[in-house]
Amino acid sequence: MVAAVGIGLIGSGVFVTDPVGGFPPVISGDGISDDASLPGNALTCEGKLHTICAVPIFAGIPVAGLVSAVAAARNRDYRWAFYSAGSSVAMASSFVLFGKAFDERSGLSGKGGVFQRLSILFGFGWLTVLSLRAMFSARRP
Repeated sequence: MVAAVGIGLIGSGVFVTDPVGGFPPVISGDGISDDASLPGNALTCEGKLHTICAVPIFAGIPVAGLVSAVAAARNRDYRWAFYSAGSSVAMASSFVLFGKAFDERSGLSGKGGVFQRLSILFGFGWLTVLSLRAMFSARRP
């Protein structure tokens, strides 16, 4: 799952997202933010590919965290289980709020970038700690 996240990151970097619901904000030459959303739900091919590549990131990390939490609980490593499960729930929850921010009726309009970055923070924070745990456990005799 972590390898799929890496592949998704590469694809998301190669294919540029389309502006949707005022995100990402586009600043015109006079410094005023414009809503550059595409009319209707028209997405470009590149925007669709960006979205497809993001699926293993925003789905894969929470699933990997939950799998890790279950394995840790079975091994009675409750701190890691709690942290992994909590990170997964936090990432998935902030991702849902990120999606809702595109709906102007939700009251979250204009906050999509904040929720997206929170989701990334929770997910990549967990991946960082997972990597550090693996690195330090490999060094133990």
